[in-house]
Amino acid sequence: MKHTICNRRSDYENRIPPTEPIDEEYVCRPERARKPLYAIAKHCSEQLCLSLGHQHNLPVTVFRFWWAFGNTIGGKHLRELIKLAITGQALQMVKGAGGAFVNMNDLGRAIELAATRQEAAGNIYNIASLFLSWEEIGQTIIKLANSTSSLQLLDTKDWNGPAFLNEIWDLSCDKAAKDLGYNSLLGAADNRVAFSNALANCITTVIKEK
Repeated sequence: MKHTICNRRSDYENRIPPTEPIDEEYVCRPERARKPLYAIAKHCSEQLCLSLGHQHNLPVTVFRFWWAFGNTIGGKHLRELIKLAITGQALQMVKGAGGAFVNMNDLGRAIELAATRQEAAGNIYNIASLFLSWEEIGQTIIKLANSTSSLQLLDTKDWNGPAFLNEIWDLSCDKAAKDLGYNSLLGAADNRVAFSNALANCITTVIKEK
């Protein structure tokens, strides 16, 4: 299950995490999410699953991740950026904003590890493979699409675009590493290559749809 939105410093910033990286002890505030009903439902699902596991002695483990990718990657905001790049329009990014992506192979590995360790039952674990800023993603999109688009970096206070692109979701996987022996199957460089390949396939799909 993906992590819900939690509180931060001021009126707008209380919608995004105040600490980096975010661990599992972080107090979630789904009512302050960009989509509060959606976030509340997801948080409730976590609690219901854990409660059911406790009541019926079931080995329930909850995984939180931000954005998963395999051979390709989807997502409304990502596809919108690709469309801008294809047409040569400027890509605007917030400095430092981004998130922790997880390779589907790593997610599968985490599930295997949890299934073989009794101590995983009743626990919540963050799972991630690499952190990427939107600036890095924008640069990769421009390169892969052979685009003439420019990349414009804005301060968070000057951002008027989607709130999703003005957030930092850097997840700590220390608990999963300690309890489950979890670590990414690929090194940092290879994970970036895997992400780039997924992004290239997404770009190809978007181009075909136009």
